[in-house]
Amino acid sequence: MSQEIKPSREMDALIASKVFGWLVRKLPVFNDPETGRVHSCTFCNNPHLGFTCSKAFNHREDYCTDWHRETNEEGCINSQPVPAYSTDIAETWFVVEEMKRRGWLIHIAMLSNGFVVNGTEYELPNGKWTGALLLGGSVQRCGDTAPEAICKAALAALGEINLPETQG
Repeated sequence: MSQEIKPSREMDALIASKVFGWLVRKLPVFNDPETGRVHSCTFCNNPHLGFTCSKAFNHREDYCTDWHRETNEEGCINSQPVPAYSTDIAETWFVVEEMKRRGWLIHIAMLSNGFVVNGTEYELPNGKWTGALLLGGSVQRCGDTAPEAICKAALAALGEINLPETQG
């Protein structure tokens, strides 16, 4: 992938798939007015049930993952939407932690016009940073926000995007 990628649900889906290895599908979802949570529509997503969706919810399509699954009272599985990794810093920290687990040391710097993230790849003997060996892989990506820069760096580190290292 060589085009510019911006914070979006597409970037979130790429992170879920490439960083975390989850199966990601685009499914009909709705906001539950009682709980405020977003759910995939059990009836729309399971046509073999023989029902049509009679709920008066406004459906939209969103990227969902089977990692976020729950079984409802009818025994049907609801896939939950992919977290907003590219726009929500609380979710982005899970990306940082996963990259750290994979041996990537992440440096985040705030600039006057955005953020820059540098990542360097290490081999972690016994899964620990003590005695880590530099492997030489490195990436540098910029973004208007920290989540954007972190997500771009993670995808670049895994060879999923090829963006210019410096951006105006």
